[in-house]
Amino acid sequence: MSEPTRSLLDRLGPAVLPFERYNKNNPNIPKTVAVGEDILFKAELIPVHSPGLTSVFTATLDNLSKETRYLWIIDTEGTLYIIIESTPNPIAERKCVCHSNMTGGGAALQGGELWFLNPDSIVLNFRSGRYGAETIEHEDAVIEYWELRGFKVELE
Repeated sequence: MSEPTRSLLDRLGPAVLPFERYNKNNPNIPKTVAVGEDILFKAELIPVHSPGLTSVFTATLDNLSKETRYLWIIDTEGTLYIIIESTPNPIAERKCVCHSNMTGGGAALQGGELWFLNPDSIVLNFRSGRYGAETIEHEDAVIEYWELRGFKVELE
């Protein structure tokens, strides 16, 4: 699969700290990183360079459940990471990981949620109070990024 170009990475950004970008998908959430939400869950992060991940939970279009939902981010270097959202975080009030646990409370270009329909096909959204898309251009760049990585993308 192809690597993202500098131009594509520029269209994903700029990089933002959690809650720094206005997020049209979650305008009413608190705008601070809470206790336990800045802990980096590095060992649980799965870098994604191409389709074909064999150990992912899969969903169906008629059952995009919380149990099979992943969080995704594109970090400041342009690397894509996923983590199963139900990963326990006993320190945080919500008791599971959030997007800022994927960066240790640091900056990222974009983030959202996704489900695997199979190892090559995903359903995604831009729902991240911390790093979500602000514009249609951001959303288009995210879709282009995933397709460049070889995935068939559907939007939730």
